Amino acid sequence: MPDNKLGTTPKVLIVSNQQTTGPLWVFSLQQQQLNVALEAFPANTLARCETESPDLIILDINLSEAQTLELIRSLRAEMLTPIVLLTPSRTEEHVLEAYKAGVDDCMVKPVSPSLFQAKIKVWLMRAGSMSADALNPLKVGTLQLFPSEKMVLLKNGSAKQDNMN
Repeated sequence: MPDNKLGTTPKVLIVSNQQTTGPLWVFSLQQQQLNVALEAFPANTLARCETESPDLIILDINLSEAQTLELIRSLRAEMLTPIVLLTPSRTEEHVLEAYKAGVDDCMVKPVSPSLFQAKIKVWLMRAGSMSADALNPLKVGTLQLFPSEKMVLLKNGSAKQDNMN
């Protein structure tokens, strides 16, 4: 992935005390040429954010719901960096509480690697850490999306383009 408009590679901090998925997410994003740091101890998250200055924070942590929400609140009180929570909880109440605490997005596990990469790219773009030109074309079912051209290629081969600028 090309550098962002500021000339540096976007930095993602993954906070994961999961021995299997944490390293998988790191590898997945490193394959996209992102600068990725892994923090295995949720208690160190604030200090790690101060030293790393991430463009995006991903939380894949095994804590109680109350501890997870408290971590989100403490991060949000200190910074505006987008936060994506990977959660095993399928209850609407927990997901709503996470949004109220300050996450920008929740992904209910299991999460497909393709969906994970797509969402991370979008959040980096929204955070201003990456331009749309850096996004690779994405295939969704029979559609192909070309973000830099604001174009969709349909199954029949016809193209639809957003000409509003």
